[in-house]
Amino acid sequence: MKLTLFGVRSLVFYATVVVAYVSAPYVNLFFLLLAFLTLLWILSFAWGASSLRGLSVQVDDAPAIMADSAEIIPVRFHAQRGRLFDVNASLELVVPDQKKPLRASACVPVLEGRKRAPIELSGLSRGLYEVKRVDAWSTYPFGLLRRRQPLTDAPREIVVYPTPTTVGDASGGRTAEDFVRDMLGSNVSGEGDMQPSGLRDRRDGDSLRSIHWRASARRGKLVVLEWEGGGGEGLEVVLDRRCSPEALEEALSDLCALVQYAREAKEVLAIRSQDLNVSFGEGHEPFDRALYFMAEAQPVPADGQAPPSTSPTVLRLPRRAASA
Repeated sequence: MKLTLFGVRSLVFYATVVVAYVSAPYVNLFFLLLAFLTLLWILSFAWGASSLRGLSVQVDDAPAIMADSAEIIPVRFHAQRGRLFDVNASLELVVPDQKKPLRASACVPVLEGRKRAPIELSGLSRGLYEVKRVDAWSTYPFGLLRRRQPLTDAPREIVVYPTPTTVGDASGGRTAEDFVRDMLGSNVSGEGDMQPSGLRDRRDGDSLRSIHWRASARRGKLVVLEWEGGGGEGLEVVLDRRCSPEALEEALSDLCALVQYAREAKEVLAIRSQDLNVSFGEGHEPFDRALYFMAEAQPVPADGQAPPSTSPTVLRLPRRAASA
């Protein structure tokens, strides 16, 4: 157990009362106050030592998070016996160029049996974030001492991939789907070759044309019609990272839009770049690995290694470099 900031201040006050009790000529009032504070500290140690007794906590693996968005990591609390109070779980991330780690917590004021609570991560820029520590803790009963319990079964890394290019920036006012099709040109199959496969909740970047309005009216929320088929020979893109950091960020946003399109259209997407020459999709590597690559991708010096050679007709990113 460790002192909280409130506990440090309380300890200073306790020491002041002790000095006053010893030095003052009238000690009756100080004696009562000192006795009360002593009892308070004894109870804090006794109850604080048992504040997490019988507690088990599980922090779910964190999915890949879109940059500058919010993501919820569920935490499962279980009081195996009795009732616990002021139970918390916290996650600390190592943020580059920051001395202090980023801390996010979930709190359950009163825990009896099983309960779930969210840890919310938001506002992270693209990158890979090391999880410095994950632990359960409580300051029950008086907030003077913090009892910690490290959690070993917890995520070790958070993947934050770039925000996909969407409506309103490079798309010129068209839908995100139109923008992706314009980038791919004739390489993308038309919806006439595809068949509807089901409905899902609408996500950011989904085309308005893909919304199933009747089903949305029945469910009370926007849902999107998914398609399958039309796999063709797959899609291919070259990402040349010999560019400026700004151009790379734009290229990664474009690439992320292509990854989302390929995943939803059930297409195979081949990405060729420095240190990467992999196909993603059914029967190939999972798209989560593509998100990991985009999260950690960094510029390559102008005289560095070139990406794998491909046909001149293959889409090349960054687009500004390709058009120059």
